[in-house]
Amino acid sequence: MRRWVWASAFALLWGCANGESDGDSGGFGSAGLGTAGATTGATGISAGSTPGDDDGSGDGEGDGTGGDPALCGNGAIDPGEDCDSDLLGSADCTTEGFVGGTLACAGDCTFDISGCIAETCGNASIDPDEVCDGEDLAGEDCASLGFAGGTLACLDGCLGFDTAGCDTCGNGVLDEGEVCDGDALDAQTCETQGFDSGVLGCAADCSAFETNGCGTCGNAAIDGSEACDGAALDAATCLSEGFESGALACAADCSALETAGCGVCGNGTADGDEDCDAADLAGATCSALGGTGGTLGCSAACAFDGAACYVDEVFDFPIASDPRSITIGTAPWNGGDFFEGVRTTALGELDSLTIHLEIGNSSLTACGFQTANVTVNGTSVGTFTVTQGTTAIDQTYGISPPIPGPTYTVRYTTTATVQSGCGSAGYSETESTVTFRDLGL
Repeated sequence: MRRWVWASAFALLWGCANGESDGDSGGFGSAGLGTAGATTGATGISAGSTPGDDDGSGDGEGDGTGGDPALCGNGAIDPGEDCDSDLLGSADCTTEGFVGGTLACAGDCTFDISGCIAETCGNASIDPDEVCDGEDLAGEDCASLGFAGGTLACLDGCLGFDTAGCDTCGNGVLDEGEVCDGDALDAQTCETQGFDSGVLGCAADCSAFETNGCGTCGNAAIDGSEACDGAALDAATCLSEGFESGALACAADCSALETAGCGVCGNGTADGDEDCDAADLAGATCSALGGTGGTLGCSAACAFDGAACYVDEVFDFPIASDPRSITIGTAPWNGGDFFEGVRTTALGELDSLTIHLEIGNSSLTACGFQTANVTVNGTSVGTFTVTQGTTAIDQTYGISPPIPGPTYTVRYTTTATVQSGCGSAGYSETESTVTFRDLGL
Protein backbone atom coordinates (compact mmCIF):
# COMPACT_ATOMS: atom_id res chain seq x y z
CA MET A 1 0.00 0.00 0.00
CA ARG A 2 2.75 2.43 1.01
CA ARG A 3 4.64 1.76 -2.22
CA TRP A 4 1.54 2.91 -4.21
CA VAL A 5 1.09 5.97 -2.01
CA TRP A 6 4.64 7.19 -2.39
CA ALA A 7 4.60 6.50 -6.12
CA SER A 8 1.42 8.58 -6.43
CA ALA A 9 2.89 11.38 -4.40
CA PHE A 10 6.03 11.42 -6.48
CA ALA A 11 4.03 11.55 -9.69
CA LEU A 12 1.99 14.48 -8.45
CA LEU A 13 5.07 16.33 -7.25
CA TRP A 14 6.70 15.84 -10.62
CA GLY A 15 3.62 17.19 -12.32
CA CYS A 16 3.66 20.29 -10.12
CA ALA A 17 7.26 20.90 -10.80
CA ASN A 18 6.43 21.02 -14.48
CA GLY A 19 3.65 23.55 -13.96
CA GLU A 20 0.80 21.09 -14.43
CA SER A 21 -2.38 21.35 -12.33
CA ASP A 22 -5.99 20.34 -12.39
CA GLY A 23 -8.50 22.44 -10.57
CA ASP A 24 -10.89 19.48 -10.23
CA SER A 25 -8.38 17.18 -8.58
CA GLY A 26 -6.53 19.75 -6.56
CA GLY A 27 -3.32 21.24 -7.86
CA PHE A 28 -0.06 20.93 -5.90
CA GLY A 29 1.20 23.72 -3.73
CA SER A 30 4.81 24.28 -2.92
CA ALA A 31 4.85 21.47 -0.36
CA GLY A 32 3.33 18.94 -2.73
CA LEU A 33 -0.49 18.66 -2.23
CA GLY A 34 -3.37 20.74 -3.64
CA THR A 35 -5.71 22.88 -1.56
CA ALA A 36 -9.00 22.20 -3.32
CA GLY A 37 -11.04 19.22 -4.41
CA ALA A 38 -10.69 15.54 -3.36
CA THR A 39 -6.95 15.19 -3.13
CA THR A 40 -4.67 12.27 -2.27
CA GLY A 41 -1.76 13.21 -0.01
CA ALA A 42 1.57 11.42 0.45
CA THR A 43 0.01 9.25 3.16
CA GLY A 44 -2.84 7.88 1.09
CA ILE A 45 -5.50 9.87 3.06
CA SER A 46 -8.08 11.52 0.72
CA ALA A 47 -10.74 14.22 0.61
CA GLY A 48 -8.77 16.90 2.42
CA SER A 49 -8.60 14.94 5.68
CA THR A 50 -4.89 14.20 5.86
CA PRO A 51 -3.87 13.25 9.45
CA GLY A 52 -2.29 16.21 11.17
CA ASP A 53 -3.73 18.58 8.54
CA ASP A 54 -6.89 19.89 10.18
CA ASP A 55 -7.02 22.90 7.92
CA GLY A 56 -8.40 20.55 5.26
CA SER A 57 -5.90 21.65 2.69
CA GLY A 58 -4.37 18.17 2.17
CA ASP A 59 -0.99 19.82 1.63
CA GLY A 60 1.01 17.19 3.57
CA GLU A 61 2.09 19.85 6.09
CA GLY A 62 0.89 21.16 9.43
CA ASP A 63 -1.46 24.05 10.03
CA GLY A 64 1.23 26.70 10.46
CA THR A 65 1.56 29.40 7.85
CA GLY A 66 5.31 29.53 8.17
CA GLY A 67 5.17 32.83 10.11
CA ASP A 68 7.54 35.65 9.33
CA PRO A 69 10.06 34.40 6.72
CA ALA A 70 12.67 36.59 8.34
CA LEU A 71 12.35 34.67 11.62
CA CYS A 72 12.15 31.15 10.16
CA GLY A 73 15.44 29.37 10.88
CA ASN A 74 16.37 31.36 13.98
CA GLY A 75 16.13 28.25 16.19
CA ALA A 76 12.95 29.31 17.97
CA ILE A 77 9.33 28.49 17.20
CA ASP A 78 7.75 31.89 16.57
CA PRO A 79 4.07 32.71 16.10
CA GLY A 80 2.69 31.16 12.93
CA GLU A 81 5.46 28.48 12.82
CA ASP A 82 4.87 24.74 13.38
CA CYS A 83 8.57 24.20 14.02
CA ASP A 84 11.96 25.70 13.44
CA SER A 85 15.02 23.68 12.27
CA ASP A 86 15.25 20.68 14.67
CA LEU A 87 12.72 22.11 17.11
CA LEU A 88 9.40 20.27 16.80
CA GLY A 89 7.87 21.25 20.11
CA SER A 90 6.10 18.20 21.52
CA ALA A 91 4.99 17.00 18.10
CA ASP A 92 5.87 13.75 16.39
CA CYS A 93 4.27 11.60 13.71
CA THR A 94 1.76 10.09 16.15
CA THR A 95 0.53 13.51 17.32
CA GLU A 96 -0.04 14.28 13.68
CA GLY A 97 -2.26 11.24 13.26
CA PHE A 98 0.21 8.69 11.95
CA VAL A 99 1.28 5.40 13.46
CA GLY A 100 4.98 6.14 13.40
CA GLY A 101 7.88 7.44 11.39
CA THR A 102 10.06 10.53 11.62
CA LEU A 103 8.58 14.01 11.70
CA ALA A 104 10.75 16.81 10.32
CA CYS A 105 10.63 20.54 9.83
CA ALA A 106 10.37 22.01 6.31
CA GLY A 107 12.38 25.01 5.15
CA ASP A 108 9.37 27.31 5.65
CA CYS A 109 8.98 26.19 9.30
CA THR A 110 5.95 23.99 8.68
CA PHE A 111 5.87 20.27 9.54
CA ASP A 112 7.32 17.91 6.93
CA ILE A 113 5.32 14.69 7.32
CA SER A 114 6.91 12.92 4.37
CA GLY A 115 8.81 10.64 6.77
CA CYS A 116 5.72 9.60 8.73
CA ILE A 117 4.05 6.25 8.24
CA ALA A 118 0.40 6.07 7.37
CA GLU A 119 -2.07 3.81 9.22
CA THR A 120 -1.50 0.31 7.82
CA CYS A 121 -2.40 -1.89 10.84
CA GLY A 122 -4.86 -4.54 9.74
CA ASN A 123 -3.42 -5.36 6.34
CA ALA A 124 -2.04 -8.68 7.70
CA SER A 125 1.50 -7.60 6.87
CA ILE A 126 4.04 -6.23 9.32
CA ASP A 127 4.90 -2.70 8.19
CA PRO A 128 7.59 -0.41 9.65
CA ASP A 129 7.02 0.34 13.36
CA GLU A 130 4.56 -2.56 13.66
CA VAL A 131 5.38 -5.46 16.00
CA CYS A 132 2.76 -7.70 14.42
CA ASP A 133 -0.31 -7.43 12.21
CA GLY A 134 -3.27 -9.79 12.46
CA GLU A 135 -2.05 -13.36 12.23
CA ASP A 136 1.46 -12.28 11.24
CA LEU A 137 3.29 -12.59 14.58
CA ALA A 138 6.85 -12.30 13.25
CA GLY A 139 7.53 -15.92 14.14
CA GLU A 140 6.78 -15.44 17.82
CA ASP A 141 4.48 -17.56 19.99
CA CYS A 142 3.64 -17.91 23.66
CA ALA A 143 6.61 -20.21 24.28
CA SER A 144 9.13 -17.83 22.69
CA LEU A 145 7.85 -15.10 24.99
CA GLY A 146 8.45 -17.21 28.10
CA PHE A 147 5.05 -18.80 28.58
CA ALA A 148 4.39 -22.52 28.82
CA GLY A 149 1.98 -22.51 25.90
CA GLY A 150 -1.31 -21.08 24.69
CA THR A 151 -2.32 -18.84 21.79
CA LEU A 152 -0.55 -15.58 21.09
CA ALA A 153 -2.39 -12.73 19.34
CA CYS A 154 -1.62 -9.23 18.07
CA LEU A 155 -2.93 -6.09 19.79
CA ASP A 156 -5.39 -4.06 17.78
CA GLY A 157 -2.86 -1.30 17.19
CA CYS A 158 -0.23 -3.72 15.84
CA LEU A 159 2.28 -2.28 18.29
CA GLY A 160 2.48 -5.22 20.67
CA PHE A 161 1.44 -8.78 21.43
CA ASP A 162 -1.71 -9.83 23.20
CA THR A 163 -0.65 -12.53 25.70
CA ALA A 164 -4.06 -13.00 27.30
CA GLY A 165 -4.32 -16.40 25.61
CA CYS A 166 -0.92 -17.60 26.89
CA ASP A 167 -0.55 -19.99 29.81
CA THR A 168 1.20 -18.91 33.01
CA CYS A 169 2.05 -22.51 33.94
CA GLY A 170 5.77 -22.90 33.47
CA ASN A 171 6.85 -19.48 34.68
CA GLY A 172 8.17 -20.92 37.94
CA VAL A 173 5.70 -18.89 40.01
CA LEU A 174 2.77 -20.37 41.90
CA ASP A 175 -0.18 -18.56 40.30
CA GLU A 176 -3.82 -18.77 41.21
CA GLY A 177 -5.34 -22.15 40.38
CA GLU A 178 -1.94 -23.93 40.21
CA VAL A 179 -0.94 -26.71 42.62
CA CYS A 180 2.70 -26.13 41.75
CA ASP A 181 4.84 -24.61 38.99
CA GLY A 182 8.30 -26.01 38.18
CA ASP A 183 10.36 -25.80 41.37
CA ALA A 184 7.65 -23.82 43.13
CA LEU A 185 6.19 -26.68 45.20
CA ASP A 186 4.45 -24.74 47.98
CA ALA A 187 6.92 -26.19 50.56
CA GLN A 188 5.91 -29.76 49.72
CA THR A 189 8.40 -32.69 49.53
CA CYS A 190 8.34 -36.45 48.93
CA GLU A 191 8.24 -36.92 52.69
CA THR A 192 5.17 -34.67 53.13
CA GLN A 193 3.51 -36.73 50.42
CA GLY A 194 4.04 -39.97 52.36
CA PHE A 195 7.26 -41.28 50.82
CA ASP A 196 10.61 -42.03 52.46
CA SER A 197 12.92 -40.19 50.07
CA GLY A 198 13.33 -38.65 46.67
CA VAL A 199 12.71 -35.42 44.80
CA LEU A 200 9.16 -34.18 44.34
CA GLY A 201 8.23 -32.75 40.97
CA CYS A 202 5.40 -30.83 39.36
CA ALA A 203 3.13 -32.03 36.53
CA ALA A 204 3.58 -30.31 33.19
CA ASP A 205 0.18 -28.61 33.46
CA CYS A 206 0.81 -27.42 37.05
CA SER A 207 -2.28 -29.28 38.21
CA ALA A 208 -0.66 -31.87 40.49
CA PHE A 209 2.57 -33.03 42.13
CA GLU A 210 4.74 -35.53 40.26
CA THR A 211 5.85 -38.35 42.62
CA ASN A 212 7.76 -40.56 40.17
CA GLY A 213 10.97 -39.36 41.79
CA CYS A 214 9.86 -40.37 45.28
CA GLY A 215 10.64 -43.75 46.85
CA THR A 216 9.62 -46.25 49.54
CA CYS A 217 12.29 -48.42 51.18
CA GLY A 218 11.42 -52.11 51.40
CA ASN A 219 9.54 -52.59 48.16
CA ALA A 220 12.52 -54.34 46.51
CA ALA A 221 12.70 -51.59 43.88
CA ILE A 222 15.23 -48.78 43.77
CA ASP A 223 13.25 -45.55 43.72
CA GLY A 224 13.43 -42.08 45.15
CA SER A 225 16.89 -41.32 46.53
CA GLU A 226 17.63 -44.96 47.41
CA ALA A 227 21.04 -46.48 46.72
CA CYS A 228 19.55 -49.97 46.82
CA ASP A 229 16.52 -51.85 48.14
CA GLY A 230 16.85 -55.40 49.48
CA ALA A 231 18.32 -57.59 46.76
CA ALA A 232 18.02 -54.76 44.23
CA LEU A 233 21.61 -53.49 44.12
CA ASP A 234 21.54 -51.67 40.77
CA ALA A 235 23.99 -54.26 39.34
CA ALA A 236 26.60 -53.39 41.98
CA THR A 237 28.87 -56.12 43.40
CA CYS A 238 31.78 -56.32 45.80
CA LEU A 239 34.02 -56.06 42.72
CA SER A 240 32.36 -52.89 41.46
CA GLU A 241 32.75 -51.37 44.91
CA GLY A 242 36.51 -51.91 44.94
CA PHE A 243 36.65 -55.28 46.67
CA GLU A 244 37.77 -58.61 45.29
CA SER A 245 35.32 -61.09 46.76
CA GLY A 246 32.26 -61.60 48.95
CA ALA A 247 28.55 -60.81 48.89
CA LEU A 248 27.30 -57.22 48.70
CA ALA A 249 24.16 -56.22 50.62
CA CYS A 250 21.88 -53.21 51.14
CA ALA A 251 21.56 -51.16 54.33
CA ALA A 252 18.27 -51.50 56.19
CA ASP A 253 17.21 -47.94 55.35
CA CYS A 254 18.12 -48.31 51.65
CA SER A 255 20.49 -45.38 51.92
CA ALA A 256 23.75 -47.18 51.09
CA LEU A 257 25.37 -50.44 49.98
CA GLU A 258 26.57 -52.67 52.78
CA THR A 259 30.10 -54.02 52.17
CA ALA A 260 30.67 -55.89 55.43
CA GLY A 261 30.50 -59.21 53.56
CA CYS A 262 33.09 -58.24 50.96
CA GLY A 263 36.72 -59.37 51.00
CA VAL A 264 39.23 -56.64 51.81
CA CYS A 265 42.19 -56.82 49.47
CA GLY A 266 45.30 -55.25 50.90
CA ASN A 267 45.06 -56.39 54.51
CA GLY A 268 47.90 -58.87 54.00
CA THR A 269 45.72 -61.93 54.44
CA ALA A 270 44.24 -63.99 51.63
CA ASP A 271 40.53 -64.05 52.53
CA GLY A 272 37.17 -64.20 50.82
CA ASP A 273 37.62 -65.29 47.22
CA GLU A 274 41.13 -63.81 46.98
CA ASP A 275 43.99 -65.82 45.40
CA CYS A 276 46.48 -64.00 47.59
CA ASP A 277 47.07 -60.78 49.47
CA ALA A 278 50.47 -59.08 49.27
CA ALA A 279 53.06 -61.69 50.39
CA ASP A 280 50.41 -64.18 51.46
CA LEU A 281 50.24 -66.56 48.49
CA ALA A 282 48.23 -69.18 50.38
CA GLY A 283 51.04 -71.68 49.76
CA ALA A 284 51.01 -71.34 45.98
CA THR A 285 54.18 -71.32 43.78
CA CYS A 286 54.94 -71.09 40.08
CA SER A 287 55.40 -74.87 40.01
CA ALA A 288 52.07 -75.43 41.76
CA LEU A 289 50.40 -73.37 39.06
CA GLY A 290 51.99 -75.40 36.24
CA GLY A 291 55.25 -73.55 35.69
CA THR A 292 58.80 -74.87 35.70
CA GLY A 293 60.10 -72.14 37.98
CA GLY A 294 60.24 -68.44 38.62
CA THR A 295 58.74 -66.21 41.30
CA LEU A 296 54.99 -66.06 41.83
CA GLY A 297 53.60 -62.66 42.73
CA CYS A 298 50.30 -61.16 43.90
CA SER A 299 48.60 -58.32 42.06
CA ALA A 300 47.08 -55.24 43.64
CA ALA A 301 43.70 -56.90 43.05
CA CYS A 302 44.79 -59.88 45.17
CA ALA A 303 45.05 -62.25 42.19
CA PHE A 304 48.07 -64.38 41.30
CA ASP A 305 50.63 -62.62 39.13
CA GLY A 306 52.56 -65.21 37.12
CA ALA A 307 54.47 -62.75 34.94
CA ALA A 308 57.77 -63.81 36.56
CA CYS A 309 57.02 -67.52 36.26
CA TYR A 310 58.18 -69.55 33.26
CA VAL A 311 57.82 -72.87 31.52
CA ASP A 312 60.95 -74.59 30.12
CA GLU A 313 61.26 -77.50 27.72
CA VAL A 314 64.70 -79.07 27.07
CA PHE A 315 65.67 -81.04 23.94
CA ASP A 316 68.89 -82.67 22.74
CA PHE A 317 70.38 -80.81 19.78
CA PRO A 318 72.13 -81.57 17.61
CA ILE A 319 71.70 -85.32 17.41
CA ALA A 320 72.84 -87.80 14.81
CA SER A 321 69.50 -87.85 13.02
CA ASP A 322 69.29 -84.07 12.57
CA PRO A 323 69.82 -82.70 9.06
CA ARG A 324 73.15 -81.00 8.37
CA SER A 325 75.29 -79.69 5.53
CA ILE A 326 79.09 -80.15 5.87
CA THR A 327 81.26 -79.15 2.93
CA ILE A 328 84.42 -80.98 3.92
CA GLY A 329 84.88 -83.58 6.67
CA THR A 330 82.63 -83.67 9.75
CA ALA A 331 83.22 -80.25 11.29
CA PRO A 332 81.21 -77.17 10.17
CA TRP A 333 84.19 -74.91 9.49
CA ASN A 334 83.20 -73.74 5.99
CA GLY A 335 80.90 -70.78 5.47
CA GLY A 336 77.33 -72.04 4.94
CA ASP A 337 77.81 -75.33 6.82
CA PHE A 338 74.90 -75.95 9.23
CA PHE A 339 73.17 -78.26 11.69
CA GLU A 340 69.38 -78.10 11.85
CA GLY A 341 66.76 -79.66 14.11
CA VAL A 342 62.96 -79.48 14.36
CA ARG A 343 61.45 -79.74 17.86
CA THR A 344 57.76 -79.70 18.83
CA THR A 345 56.89 -78.34 22.28
CA ALA A 346 53.82 -77.53 24.35
CA LEU A 347 54.76 -73.87 24.42
CA GLY A 348 52.56 -71.26 22.83
CA GLU A 349 55.44 -68.92 22.17
CA LEU A 350 59.19 -68.69 22.59
CA ASP A 351 60.57 -65.86 24.74
CA SER A 352 64.16 -67.11 25.05
CA LEU A 353 66.45 -69.88 23.81
CA THR A 354 69.36 -71.29 25.83
CA ILE A 355 71.96 -73.45 24.10
CA HIS A 356 74.48 -75.84 25.64
CA LEU A 357 76.84 -76.95 22.90
CA GLU A 358 79.66 -79.36 23.69
CA ILE A 359 82.66 -78.84 21.40
CA GLY A 360 84.52 -81.95 20.18
CA ASN A 361 87.48 -82.77 17.92
CA SER A 362 88.68 -79.17 17.97
CA SER A 363 91.92 -78.43 16.10
CA LEU A 364 91.51 -74.66 16.16
CA THR A 365 94.71 -72.71 16.64
CA ALA A 366 95.20 -69.15 17.78
CA CYS A 367 94.15 -67.86 14.36
CA GLY A 368 91.07 -70.04 14.18
CA PHE A 369 87.64 -68.46 14.76
CA GLN A 370 84.54 -70.54 13.93
CA THR A 371 81.42 -68.36 14.22
CA ALA A 372 77.82 -69.55 13.72
CA ASN A 373 74.49 -67.70 13.44
CA VAL A 374 71.62 -69.12 15.54
CA THR A 375 68.15 -68.97 13.97
CA VAL A 376 64.71 -70.16 15.14
CA ASN A 377 62.02 -70.56 12.51
CA GLY A 378 64.20 -68.47 10.20
CA THR A 379 64.60 -65.61 12.69
CA SER A 380 68.15 -64.80 13.78
CA VAL A 381 68.39 -64.68 17.56
CA GLY A 382 72.17 -64.33 17.96
CA THR A 383 75.62 -65.86 17.26
CA PHE A 384 78.35 -67.81 19.04
CA THR A 385 82.07 -68.24 18.30
CA VAL A 386 84.30 -71.27 18.96
CA THR A 387 87.98 -70.45 19.44
CA GLN A 388 91.10 -72.29 20.44
CA GLY A 389 90.50 -74.03 23.78
CA THR A 390 86.66 -73.67 23.77
CA THR A 391 85.11 -76.83 25.22
CA ALA A 392 81.45 -75.75 25.40
CA ILE A 393 79.13 -72.89 24.47
CA ASP A 394 76.50 -71.91 27.07
CA GLN A 395 74.47 -68.92 25.93
CA THR A 396 70.93 -67.57 26.35
CA TYR A 397 69.22 -65.45 23.68
CA GLY A 398 66.25 -63.27 24.58
CA ILE A 399 63.62 -63.15 21.85
CA SER A 400 61.34 -60.16 21.32
CA PRO A 401 58.79 -60.22 19.99
CA PRO A 402 58.21 -63.85 20.94
CA ILE A 403 58.25 -66.46 18.20
CA PRO A 404 54.92 -68.32 18.05
CA GLY A 405 54.99 -72.09 18.57
CA PRO A 406 54.61 -74.85 19.36
CA THR A 407 57.04 -76.19 16.70
CA TYR A 408 60.49 -74.63 16.38
CA THR A 409 63.27 -75.19 13.83
CA VAL A 410 66.73 -74.45 15.25
CA ARG A 411 69.74 -74.00 12.98
CA TYR A 412 73.45 -73.26 13.63
CA THR A 413 74.96 -71.87 10.40
CA THR A 414 78.68 -71.11 10.04
CA THR A 415 78.95 -67.50 8.93
CA ALA A 416 82.44 -67.57 7.36
CA THR A 417 85.08 -70.15 6.48
CA VAL A 418 87.80 -70.52 9.07
CA GLN A 419 91.12 -69.16 7.82
CA SER A 420 93.17 -71.81 6.02
CA GLY A 421 95.55 -73.65 8.30
CA CYS A 422 93.81 -72.43 11.48
CA GLY A 423 91.89 -75.68 12.16
CA SER A 424 88.22 -76.53 12.83
CA ALA A 425 85.87 -77.71 15.59
CA GLY A 426 83.00 -80.20 15.71
CA TYR A 427 79.75 -80.28 17.75
CA SER A 428 78.90 -83.12 20.12
CA GLU A 429 75.75 -84.97 19.06
CA THR A 430 75.21 -86.69 22.42
CA GLU A 431 75.74 -84.03 25.08
CA SER A 432 74.41 -80.84 23.51
CA THR A 433 70.96 -79.39 24.32
CA VAL A 434 68.60 -76.48 23.62
CA THR A 435 66.13 -75.08 26.18
CA PHE A 436 62.94 -73.34 25.00
CA ARG A 437 61.36 -70.92 27.50
CA ASP A 438 57.88 -69.36 27.57
CA LEU A 439 57.70 -66.53 30.12
CA GLY A 440 54.62 -65.94 32.26
CA LEU A 441 51.63 -68.06 33.28
